[in-house]
Amino acid sequence: MAEGIDCDVPPVGTVLMAAGQRYVLIATSPLQWQSHCPTCGAPLVAKTALRAAAIKRRCLLHHRKGVPVTGRRHVTAKGTT
Repeated sequence: MAEGIDCDVPPVGTVLMAAGQRYVLIATSPLQWQSHCPTCGAPLVAKTALRAAAIKRRCLLHHRKGVPVTGRRHVTAKGTT
């Protein structure tokens, strides 16, 4: 990390809920989130930056860029202690 930059990287195990889909942080360099495809249930890993506007929601077989899975886009994160 560059000197003078204060970034709070979430701890491994942090749970992220994005529009009803659950992601668990499994690695921090780069950030890797584990979830399941809402279409078929297959496990998937999404890599993101510390700040990301979007996150992968479906597996490679069911990927549909620009098509929402369901509902609204609302992101919350809960840290584990």
